[in-house]
Amino acid sequence: MRKYKILLLLLILAVSGELQSQVGWQIIASPYAVNYSSVYFANANTGFIVGGYQSLPYPYRVIIKTINGGTTWTSILQTNNAGLLDVCFVNSQTGYAVGGFEPNGVILRTTNTGVNWSLQNSGLTKEISSVFFINEYVGFCTSDNGIIIKTTNGGTNWYQVNTGNSYYLESIYFTNPLVGYAVGRVGQIIKSINAGENWFSLISYSNWLNSITFTGQDTGYAVGVGGLLLKTSNSGMTWNNINTGFTDEFTCVKFVNLLTGYITGNNGRVLFTTNSGQSWISQTTGTTKKIVSIFYTDQYKGIACGDNALILKTQTGGQPLYIPTLVSPANGSFNNSVTPTLKWRKGNNITSYKVHISSLSNFSVITDSAILTDSQYTVPSGKLQPATTYFWRVNATSAFGTGPWSDVWNFATILTSVEITGSGTADRFELLQNYPNPFNSATNIKFKILNPGNALIKMYDISGRLVGELFNGYLQAGEYNMKFNAGNLPSGIYLYRLSVNNGRSYFDVKKMIIIK
Repeated sequence: MRKYKILLLLLILAVSGELQSQVGWQIIASPYAVNYSSVYFANANTGFIVGGYQSLPYPYRVIIKTINGGTTWTSILQTNNAGLLDVCFVNSQTGYAVGGFEPNGVILRTTNTGVNWSLQNSGLTKEISSVFFINEYVGFCTSDNGIIIKTTNGGTNWYQVNTGNSYYLESIYFTNPLVGYAVGRVGQIIKSINAGENWFSLISYSNWLNSITFTGQDTGYAVGVGGLLLKTSNSGMTWNNINTGFTDEFTCVKFVNLLTGYITGNNGRVLFTTNSGQSWISQTTGTTKKIVSIFYTDQYKGIACGDNALILKTQTGGQPLYIPTLVSPANGSFNNSVTPTLKWRKGNNITSYKVHISSLSNFSVITDSAILTDSQYTVPSGKLQPATTYFWRVNATSAFGTGPWSDVWNFATILTSVEITGSGTADRFELLQNYPNPFNSATNIKFKILNPGNALIKMYDISGRLVGELFNGYLQAGEYNMKFNAGNLPSGIYLYRLSVNNGRSYFDVKKMIIIK
C-alpha cells in the first residue's frame, strides 16, 4: 500500500510540474500586507515596487526590491508615512518614488539602486500621482488641481508649469524631449509641445483616465474607468474608442513593442494585444484582486502588482506558453555518447519543438539544431566530438505562439572516440600497458579477452575518483587495441581498469601518465 502511495505522490508532483510550466501568471509572496501601486525595473534583474496606504488612520509607506527578476522581494523602506503611488528609474542607479498625502507631496530619490532614499522638496501640498523622466536631468510629476511640476537638474529643484487645467492628473508620458501627454480624472487629455512648459487640452471624456503610453511619436493609448480604451495614430489630434468587451476599470496600459501591449484592471484583469490594439484577449491571472501596475523587462518576462499585497510574475508574456523541462542527459553529466538522445518533458497541444546544441553557453555558434514534434532528439553521427562539453536548450510552439527557451543544461561526451580492432583469438585474459606512455593527447590501450563477455574499461585519477568510462560493451574473444584521446584532461597520473563479466569476473589495472 505504501508503495502505491509513493507512486501516486510522484505522479501528482510530475503533473503539477507540467501544469506549473504552462501557467501564464504566478502569484509571488509579498513581504507586506499592503496595497501596491507601481512597479519598475532598473534592469532585467533589479526591480522595485512601491505602495502603502495614503491617508488616516493607517498611513504607511513601503518600497520593496528584487534582484532576481521578481522571484523574491525584500523590504528596503518602510515608514509610518503616507504611501507611494509611482516609481521610475532613469538608469540602473538613479530612481524616483512619489506619493504622499495632503499636506505633503512626497518625492524620494535614490542614486545607489535603492539602498538609500532622500526626500526632495516638491513644493506641493497634495499627493503626487505619477513621475516620468525624459533623461537623467529632466523629469515631471503630476498632482491634484491640474498641477505638473518639472525639474531640469535631476530633482534638486522643482517648479510648477502652466497646464491650463484644474483637475487631478493621474499619468504623464513624453514621446520625445519636447512632446508630452497627461491624463486625469475627468477624462481629460492634455499635451505639451515645448518640453512641458505649457499644456493645452486635446479632448475630454466623462470617465476619468488612469494611464497613458505611446509606442512612437504618433501612436498612443489611454485607459480608464468603465473599460475605457482610447487610441491615437496622429499624435493625439484624434482618439478612437476601442471596445474590448470589458467594462470594469482599467488601471494601466503598457506596450512591450509596437505590436504587443497589456492593460491591467479590476478583478485580476490583464488584457493583451499582439496587433497594436486592434483586438484584446483576457489572460488568466489566478486572482480577482485589483491589478494596478505592470512592467515587462522583455517580450516574455513581466511583473504586475496591485491591491492586498498582490505581486504577479510571468515568464511567458502571461500566455500559457509551454517551457520544456529537460530530462536527459542529466545536467552536468559526463561520458555521454557522441550520438546522445536528448529528452524533455512533453507539453500539451504542442505543435513543434526546437532544439539547440552548442559548445558555447551563449549559443552564439550552433553546433546542431532541429525542429521536431517528438519530445526527444537523437543527435546524428558526426555532429558532436568526443571529450567536449555541449550546452543544449529546447523551446516549444503551440497555437498561442513560441515560448521561451528552457533552462540550459550541459553534458560532456565520452573521453575517446573508441576504435577497437583485433583478432578473433586470445590465449588468456590480459590488460597491457598503454603506449606511448607518458603521452600528450593520444595513446593505445591493448587487451586480450579469453572468453566472450561484457567488457568495461574505466578511468580514475590518482585519488581514485572516477573520470569516465572509456568503453562499455559486449566483445567476442580476441586481442583488441583501443585508441584513446585524452581530450581536455589535465596532466597527471591516471589508472585505467579493464573488467570482463562472462559468468566469471576478470579485471586488471594499469597506470598511465598524461603530460601536456
